[in-house]
Amino acid sequence: MPMEETKKIKLSPRLTACAEYVPQGSTLVDVGTDHAYLPVWLIQNGRVKTPVIAGDINRGPLERARKSAAEYGVENEVVFMLNNGLAGTKDDLAETVVIAGMGGETIMDIINASGWNWEGHTLILQPMSKIYELCSGLYENGLHIEKERLVRDASEIYRVLLVKPGEQEIPGDMELYAGNSDREDPLYKEYVSGLIKKFSRMEKGMAASDKADSEALEEARRLHNAALELGKELGL
Repeated sequence: MPMEETKKIKLSPRLTACAEYVPQGSTLVDVGTDHAYLPVWLIQNGRVKTPVIAGDINRGPLERARKSAAEYGVENEVVFMLNNGLAGTKDDLAETVVIAGMGGETIMDIINASGWNWEGHTLILQPMSKIYELCSGLYENGLHIEKERLVRDASEIYRVLLVKPGEQEIPGDMELYAGNSDREDPLYKEYVSGLIKKFSRMEKGMAASDKADSEALEEARRLHNAALELGKELGL
């Protein structure tokens, strides 16, 4: 009787971009793993050493993670942890840490609260919001963005960051907001175009408000003008 073929998992574009940044053969912890789709894919494709650590703050998502691992036949290669971020763990737990699908401030809080010495580690971060706060926080805390890419998932464009330890000069505001992806990438131009519209709305909203703070309005105007300048460089 022929052996049943192992069921293969498929990742969303957002998680695929995260997976492509994972160093071959590294040990890994996936923070906020939810369904554990990323660890399952990495194990099935021989990208990581096992066991992989899959953590989540809530029992419900962790149970879904267990079910996914069992469904795809890798349940014995995953260690499931119920914890808040990296709380209660040590920096020898894994060489690579993935934190995807959370707000930028939450991601930065997890990094800061971990107490880890990040020397020799790789972080792969995929923020859903507060990207400026995350990126500036990384540089302020001895980390830097080594490279990044943009990816479209459904109707949204996301930044996926490969982060390494090491002090570097903090980039300018517009690079923190827009990133430093390939300028020939159509997604980069689309992303910058979105920022121009965002800062324009912000400036107009503040200018029309009787309660607008003058310094905040000036900052919104500065960001809008900086985004417009970047747009001109890109031919927008």
